[in-house]
Amino acid sequence: MSSSGRDNVQELLKIIQNAATEALNEYDKAGAEVPSLDSTSPHPLDSSLENLTLKKAVRTLEGACEQLCSTLAPPAHTLFNRGQDYYWACLRVATEAGIPDILSSHPEGLHISEISKVAGIDSGKLGGVLTLLATRSCFREVDTDVFANNRLSVLLKSDNNFRDFMSMLTLEGPQSALYLYDNLIDPQKGTSYDPADSPFMYFLEKDTGYKGSFFEWQKIRPDRMKVFGRGMKAMGGVLGSNSSLNNFPWQDYTTICDVGSGFGSFSIPLAKSFSNVKLVLHDLPAIIEQAKQAWNRECPEIVEQGRVEFVPMNFLEVQPAAGQDVYYLRNIVHNWPDEQTKIILRNVVGAMGKHSRLVIHEYVLQHADRRSNEANRGVGTELAPPPMLPNYGMGNIRMYNQDLVMLLMYNARERTLQQFIDIGKEVGLELIKVYDLAEMSLLEFRLAE
Repeated sequence: MSSSGRDNVQELLKIIQNAATEALNEYDKAGAEVPSLDSTSPHPLDSSLENLTLKKAVRTLEGACEQLCSTLAPPAHTLFNRGQDYYWACLRVATEAGIPDILSSHPEGLHISEISKVAGIDSGKLGGVLTLLATRSCFREVDTDVFANNRLSVLLKSDNNFRDFMSMLTLEGPQSALYLYDNLIDPQKGTSYDPADSPFMYFLEKDTGYKGSFFEWQKIRPDRMKVFGRGMKAMGGVLGSNSSLNNFPWQDYTTICDVGSGFGSFSIPLAKSFSNVKLVLHDLPAIIEQAKQAWNRECPEIVEQGRVEFVPMNFLEVQPAAGQDVYYLRNIVHNWPDEQTKIILRNVVGAMGKHSRLVIHEYVLQHADRRSNEANRGVGTELAPPPMLPNYGMGNIRMYNQDLVMLLMYNARERTLQQFIDIGKEVGLELIKVYDLAEMSLLEFRLAE
């Protein structure tokens, strides 16, 4: 028998109360006060993105609160708010105009007339932008038309990589999203999974005549490539990408191959945390050269000990180092459609031994219905308590937004657990376990018997 609307609301309120209490307990354990939104100083838990208990509590809170509001509000009210949400556009104005930097020397606040002089934007128009942002808790309006930084806006200062991340989110994303529908109904591109046929490349072709893939376009736009590089570092921090360090038994393995390693944002802290591991880093030649510089700068002793090997390679063309205990791929296959993903994984499978494990560190999408999700609980996936949507709804919205970003930019996608299992079977892999890290997940595979 289904619950009534009132019963569901009461249950959601209990879930919200319990999740908020869990979050407060984590602040108490850290010996830190709950931060004020008005603060501009870093809080001890701001960088504790590997705190799974806090992350899971926030995931539940965001999902339950949004579902509660959507339940009680008239549907037109909810859709109106979502369709007319230009928060991203205002964030772009504030970021590109350097408003957080302008306000950094005025903690007491600065009048919009003074801000506009430095920014070179009309005060009447800029005032509306900042008022909208302050209403959404980014900046604070300390007096009429007087604005100051706060806990959110300081992340957009020019000395923070998060500024570049925001530049990514508010430029290339919206440009391609504008053409999503046109791209989907195009007779040729709509059914193509070629990276050159993505909505972003569709936009570029119409706007500039450029044809190619996103990665090829970056080569002729080194300015945006640098922005993306810095933005990816910030994104990793938001996602808690290194949470895998404390939630996978690395101590049980000796040889780790980081496929598509980048500079070593994962492998450097792994090597520092586990003295038993030896690493092989694989990436394109230019990236590997920069990785060498990063390791010699940040942990020269590990290089001197011979615990890391730098090997340039293209994972679409050749196999990685053979016979490693673990092959680790983080945020790799979501950039590629299924056919290229199978090529990457087959190359890894060709290098694996019977003892080897493949660990894929990515988002794992869940459907919004409870029946299909129940079937996967045995391997480690977590479901939200009813009456919440089983995939946590807005509490996990970033992975669904990221799924759309993969489509917009690369003609690729994030994948469901079943899609990972199916692709694994096609290339000779068997799923062992899923580690839910409260945002992304680790999927552990072995060679199929």
